[in-house]
Formats: sequence, C-alpha cells, structure tokens
Amino acid sequence: MKSLSALLLTLSLSSAAFAQFNFGFGGLGGSNQGAQNDGKSITKNFSNAFGTRSYQVYVPKKLSAKPGVVVVLHGCFMTGANMATGTELNAFAEERNFLVVYPEQTYGDNSWKCWNWFKPENQKRDDGEASIIADLTKDVIKTYKADTTKVVVSGLSAGSAMAANLLGCYSDLYTGGLLQSGLEFAAAQTENDAHNVTGAGPTRSTDETAELAVACSPNRKSYIPVIVVHGDADPYVNITNGHRTAEVFEKINAQVALKKGVKAVITHKDVEIKQDGYKFSAVNTQSLFDGVPVVEKVIVQKMAHGWSGGNSAAPYMEPRGVKATQILVDKFFPAK
Repeated sequence: MKSLSALLLTLSLSSAAFAQFNFGFGGLGGSNQGAQNDGKSITKNFSNAFGTRSYQVYVPKKLSAKPGVVVVLHGCFMTGANMATGTELNAFAEERNFLVVYPEQTYGDNSWKCWNWFKPENQKRDDGEASIIADLTKDVIKTYKADTTKVVVSGLSAGSAMAANLLGCYSDLYTGGLLQSGLEFAAAQTENDAHNVTGAGPTRSTDETAELAVACSPNRKSYIPVIVVHGDADPYVNITNGHRTAEVFEKINAQVALKKGVKAVITHKDVEIKQDGYKFSAVNTQSLFDGVPVVEKVIVQKMAHGWSGGNSAAPYMEPRGVKATQILVDKFFPAK
C-alpha cells in the first residue's frame, strides 16, 4: 500500500503538469471585472497553546462597518498567496465588504505543507492546528469588529478536508462554508487511512460521521449552509468523497432541526449552473430544508482536481469549470 507521502508526491508532480496545461485556458478563468484589488494584504503571525501559524488578511480599500470574513485554506504544496491569486476572492471582497484570511501551513508541521486534517487532534474542539485556525479567526473578527453572522470557511483539497473539520467542531464560529475537492468531517485518523479514503471514501457510515460532528459542536443552534464542489473526473480525491460530504452535512443539519424540535421536510432539487465563458457544465443538487437550500452539491462534469473556475496563474486551478468563487460569494455575500 502506498504511503500518503507517496500519494502526495504523485499529486505534486501531476500538479505542475496540470497547472502548465491550464495556462492554455487562462482567458476562460474569468475575473471579477467590476472590482480592483485596491486594498491591502497584511501578513501576521498568530500563536496559541498548540503552535504558531502565519496568515495574510486582505482588507478591502473601502471596508464598511461589520464586514464579513472568509477564511481560505490552501491545499498541499500550496500557499495562501496561491489561493488569493487562484480564487480571486480579494476582488470580490472589494465589492461585497468582507475580509479574506489566508492561513499558512508550514513544512515543519507537514513535510508536504498539507493541513493535517487526518490527525485526531484536528477533529475535536480546542486542540491541534484546527484550534489555531479557529482562534486566529476569532482574533481577526475582534480586530476588525467583523460580523459574527457572516464568517465563512473554505478550502481546497487538504484545506477543504480541514475546513470540513472546522465546520464540524466550530459551528458556533463558522456560519457556512464551501468545500472544494475535499473530504467529509474526520474522514481519516492516520496517514494510511488518508490515502485509502481519498481513493474510495471512508467505510464509516455517513450517519455515524454526522453524529460525531454533532457531538463535537454540541451547542449548534442553527443550520450550517454548506456548498460542496467536486469534479466528477477527480483522479486524486474520488467523487465518492464529494457525494459523502454533502450527505454528511445534510444529516448534520437534520440533527439541528430535531434539536430545535422541528422535523424538517428535506427535498432535493437539481439546478443546472450556467456561466458565460466556462466550458465544463455543472449540476447543483440542492438539499432544501422546508424549501430553503441548506446543503448544495455542485458536481462539475469532466473536471479533475482543482478549484473550479480558478485563475490558472496559480496551481491546482481549473479555469474551465464553473466559477466556485462566484457561487461562494453569491451564497454568503449576495449583492445588495
């Protein structure tokens, strides 16, 4: 059986070729033409009892009172700067009044610069590097007097898996998220497990996973809107994981409804996503709770591993897919 390190090395080498291939489609990546990145990026360090991480926070030029916050977690072999370039979230931040926070993993804490989503300490509250990210987020909220009802976490690949852990254990902090090409909450507990689940998904039932997440965040009081985006041709994180992640968060939200004394009527609706200039089509399967979409699963046809609709100037971006950043922003920070 391959080790996780061997898998990630393969992924790293493939990424270089993939990114180079994508440059031929740079014009399709799209950009937010109505906004300029006129704000400032500030690099800081944050420490708690479990360690120190650096991060960048993008502050829009015209920051209004009570801005929202989007925390973005990079994938293996990536940087926060890669995510800023690839997702183009900073430009949207100028238009929709939110801060963007890019925490940075270190090679010292993971030799492949992956977030350690598969370690048990990062699948519970107030422990490990998950707590560093959560406390860092709280510090940003306090510093900029941000709106605590608009705190979103997102990530790509390993960053997406860590974001799922944060949504599972810190639902009192994060009010929603977008998970791109990742895995469900607590998907693995060892490096060998991590390799196995990326290929075939966990063997644990999604009911059990949802119960673990609910137990990790027992004071959960409201639905957690989650968007799962995954390519159906992903050779590294199998599409099974995208389906399971959406199912887990649907079941978590069903538990929330029961705690509120409500048995929500859950229905499903398929919505085709059409965006001008993007070659790969996508279908959004919405899980509606009493008619309101709470969990959305966007499957991008023919797409491999990467941020859908991303700018190919950064690695692990797939500019031919529908623009995940636009979906995130329209969901959590709709235009007024």
